[in-house]
Amino acid sequence: MRRCLSRLLLSIALLAIGSIHGAQADTPPAVTPDELIAARKASMEAQSSRLAAIMQAIVINADIRPFAATGEAIATWGRNLLDLFPAGTEVGNDTQARPAVWSDRAGFGMAAARLTQAAQSLANAAVGGDQAEFIKAYRGTMLACAACHVIYRSGRN
Repeated sequence: MRRCLSRLLLSIALLAIGSIHGAQADTPPAVTPDELIAARKASMEAQSSRLAAIMQAIVINADIRPFAATGEAIATWGRNLLDLFPAGTEVGNDTQARPAVWSDRAGFGMAAARLTQAAQSLANAAVGGDQAEFIKAYRGTMLACAACHVIYRSGRN
C-alpha cells in the first residue's frame, strides 16, 4: 500500500511536470533525472510552506485543530521520502542531496522515520487542541528536518 501511494504521488508530480513542459494528456511525460530532482525540490518546498504556516499559527495563537491534516500530510510525505531519491538522481539539476542519501540508505531511512513520527505527533496534538503539546511537536518536527539536512543535504540548511 505504501509503495503504491508513493508511486501514485510520484506519478502525479511527474504528470504536473509534464504539463508544465507541454506534454499531451495521452502521452506520458519523459522522466529524466532532472525532472525527478525538480519534483523532489518542489515537494521539499511544499513541506517548508506547510511548516511556515504552522509557525504563523503558533505565533498568533490561532486554533491549531485545522493543522491536524497538515501534520498527517507531512507524516505521509516522510513515509515516502526515500522514494523521492531513486538511483540515478544523485547528480543534476543543482541537487543539494549529498551522496550519503544513497550510500547510507538505512540512516536516511531512519531520519525519514523520525520526521514521520514527529509529524504524526504534530497531527495528534492538533487534533487534541493542546497548544503546548503542539508547539513541542512542531519543534520536534523542525529538529527532525534540520538533523536530516545536516547529514544528507549540502548547501543551505
